[in-house]
Amino acid sequence: MDLIDLRYLSMAVETGSFSHAAQSLGINVATVSRRITKLEDELGVKLFDRRARKVSLSIKALEVAEEKEAIAQYGSADSGASLGDILGAALKARDRADKPK
Repeated sequence: MDLIDLRYLSMAVETGSFSHAAQSLGINVATVSRRITKLEDELGVKLFDRRARKVSLSIKALEVAEEKEAIAQYGSADSGASLGDILGAALKARDRADKPK
């Protein structure tokens, strides 16, 4: 796992689509898909449910994001960025983008 994988993950969560993530990042959609699959393999969990052209966070990824929110709300001694931090930030960005202006 490296920062590039996490950047691709964050963009896919934020946009809700591997193709939109790839477009935003200026790369090929196959690269996004391959790197996220590699990340899922390394972590041993599926982070996305892949259906048709839309991807959604898996139950495990949602649990990680919720755990991150709980830690943010109630505090933690761990100051390092975690997968939950990345997912949580991406979800917040996606929610802000979805709200009507």
